[in-house]
Amino acid sequence: MRSQSPDIFAQQGVGDSFVRMLAPMEGVTNSLFREQILGVGGADVVATEFLRITGERQGVSPIERHESVPLQIQLMSPHALTLVHCIEHLYQNDILRRDDWLDLNVGCPSKRVNSRGAGAALLKDPEQLLAIISAVREVHPGVLSVKTRVGFDSDENYTELLKVLSCAPLDFITIHARTRCDAYSQPANWNYLAKAVNTLPYPVIGNGDVFSAQQAALLRDSTHVRGVMCGRGVLINPFLLRDIQDGRLTPEPQERRAELIDFFFSLLSRYQARERRSGRRLTGPVKEFCVWFSRNEFLPGGLFTLAKRARSLDEIAEIAEIFFTSHRETPAGTNVPIRTIPESFEYHLT
Repeated sequence: MRSQSPDIFAQQGVGDSFVRMLAPMEGVTNSLFREQILGVGGADVVATEFLRITGERQGVSPIERHESVPLQIQLMSPHALTLVHCIEHLYQNDILRRDDWLDLNVGCPSKRVNSRGAGAALLKDPEQLLAIISAVREVHPGVLSVKTRVGFDSDENYTELLKVLSCAPLDFITIHARTRCDAYSQPANWNYLAKAVNTLPYPVIGNGDVFSAQQAALLRDSTHVRGVMCGRGVLINPFLLRDIQDGRLTPEPQERRAELIDFFFSLLSRYQARERRSGRRLTGPVKEFCVWFSRNEFLPGGLFTLAKRARSLDEIAEIAEIFFTSHRETPAGTNVPIRTIPESFEYHLT
């Protein structure tokens, strides 16, 4: 059956008929990157990096929210009581608010995370997952969602998982249309999403292999999901969510290249300003962004290869300035397959 529960997006006036969301990505979706994406336009909801909850009175840094769109705060824990008590502790310390949008991470494929029973490991026991969701709902009256995959070792129990999740007190769900063992090496199977739309009583957001406005339209029309969540696609093309909103299928190459270069230096300047204020080195997030940004079809390849050797943000800026200037006439396109994922960065994507 189609969704029968109230549509939280319509209730809260978020987005239009097809919601566009920025995925949570550790090491990337900090407040600086989120603000930069919001400046581009097209995002209806953005997300934090995931917060790993390991203690009931765990300290968490203040969360920078945004006035223009809701912020999904993603939490990760395999223990219901620890998670609930920590949420209550964070309420008391004004870190979390009762009207926040909380999301539970049930999709992270990292072996280190899964070995501790967290992330996608929760898919091994749907009843435990239901217990965690229900416990969080008891203490959190705001928007509650999960981001999940379709199974751990295989999709054998996907029907059972959907049956259990249909009883979960969620406002919506985001489904990455792969198993944990697929990681990012296999194509996403959107048939899983269509099945979820026809089974679950609340909105379904689709995730997996959406790298263009054309793919987003196909996802929408073939599965009838309520919206799309994009992660790697936005790192490769920071204008992706705006392109989806505008239905922009074929950007003009030189115009898009100029936009991309402006985006890069604007984002870099944000990090430089934050680094000067905080005294903390912030080369890591910029280098992680460059891993994916370097694959954009409208840019010459090789930026990350040079930037990864940099020891400071100023050095990255100098490298990028020389790189883009010297490649002004270089044909766009890196010819790097989108699904070729560096193993060392597996941990950072959910």
